Amino acid sequence: MNNENNNNNILNNNGGVPPQGVTPTPMLESNINSNPSAVPMPEVRVNTNNVTPIPEVLPNPNVMPTQSISNEPIDTLFSDNIPPVNNQMPYVQPVSNVNMVGQTPTPNYANPLSDEELLRCFVGNNYDKITKRPFNFAGFFLGTLYMFYRKMFLYALILFTGSLIISSVINNYFISLLFNVLVGLLVNKVYLYYAKQKIAKIKANNVGKSPEEIKSICASKGGTSIGKSFLGFLAEIGIVILVLIVMILMGINTIFKDFLDPNNWNISINNGDINDVDNSFHQNNGEEEENKETLLEDVIVTGHACLGSKCSISIEDADGKEDNYAFDESNDELLTSLGDYSDYIKLNIYYTSKDSDKTITKYQIINKNNNEDISNVRNEEALRDKLGLYSTGIHTGTFTLKDIGTTGAGYNNGQSYTYTTYTFTDSKNIEYEMEYNNSNGLLNLIEGNKYSVTFEVTKGTFDYEFKIKSVVTF
Repeated sequence: MNNENNNNNILNNNGGVPPQGVTPTPMLESNINSNPSAVPMPEVRVNTNNVTPIPEVLPNPNVMPTQSISNEPIDTLFSDNIPPVNNQMPYVQPVSNVNMVGQTPTPNYANPLSDEELLRCFVGNNYDKITKRPFNFAGFFLGTLYMFYRKMFLYALILFTGSLIISSVINNYFISLLFNVLVGLLVNKVYLYYAKQKIAKIKANNVGKSPEEIKSICASKGGTSIGKSFLGFLAEIGIVILVLIVMILMGINTIFKDFLDPNNWNISINNGDINDVDNSFHQNNGEEEENKETLLEDVIVTGHACLGSKCSISIEDADGKEDNYAFDESNDELLTSLGDYSDYIKLNIYYTSKDSDKTITKYQIINKNNNEDISNVRNEEALRDKLGLYSTGIHTGTFTLKDIGTTGAGYNNGQSYTYTTYTFTDSKNIEYEMEYNNSNGLLNLIEGNKYSVTFEVTKGTFDYEFKIKSVVTF
């Protein structure tokens, strides 16, 4: 009876609802029979193992109940079909920052950076000047050095190489000034294009990083660098040396100079008559005077380059001074190869001058062996015959072995081989370097002895080549 009274007191004090944490004591059958008004309580068995927590369900703060459940019968409160109060569903507090297993959370930044903010970080100093001003005075005065300073290394190298070639062809103050003006006008636009390309690449490669990290990367990749300027200056010095060596060897600057010179173009005036401009004369003090030929004796051809029917020849005079000459003759192939025969011939040239341009009009070839004028030869094969040299084909001659050279390796018809070089002299003391294929067997030759040598002459990439076929000892 004490337990029964306790249960009734607890239920009455709480409006018929058992308080939280209190489990009613189940009534025994004897108690039920003795107290017909008592309501039997169901037996509750709770397994405390493997209990899954249930999210806390809170009353919806926006809905106020209009009825109290304190007067409801107990059997109604414990019924399985309890309707919601005022047809409102219970309010469930949302759970935030829940990471699904196996998934990496993606940062959700409320205020992503704009391209303009990133561009400002990339450009750094003088952002307003670069984005708003149409002319860059630093680019005008410093040229490519300013581009190196702005880390546009590849752009600066390309621009510098082009300007170097143009300035060496057209050595004119106006052209240099025009080039600097173009740099001042275009460098801002080129730099902004370069910066936007870099920023797009940075964004694509750093998707998961925060805005501050992206800004930091843009600032480090952009901005300015004095070290880059110094490195670019050294690179320019190297390019100058390389380009000048190539242009001196090839004589390419005269070709561009002839092409860019308007006086060498044929100008047509479509007014019913077509007039060709004759460049053989120039105006001097109101009178037309034909260019006079100048003779330059005992010269050596040191380099050449040809473009169509026009060639540029590098000529070294007897005093060792070198200059470039244009050449319009049709047999340019012979003239350009005469540098290989400076030990056998004396070469004289005739040229005309116009301003700083020199054009070869004709040349004279003299055999040093007998002072014969052999200017009538028209190709290299005929020249070799005149000089007593061997032209292409198989020949046999008597030679004295001067030197046994080194062993090298070659490749021919899909086969590799080794060879030994031998230097022979003929009766005129002319030297011939010949190769012998060691796969045919070794040659037991002695320096200073005479031999009858059968050999084949072929035209190689750079010179004539001599291949030994057989050697007979006297």
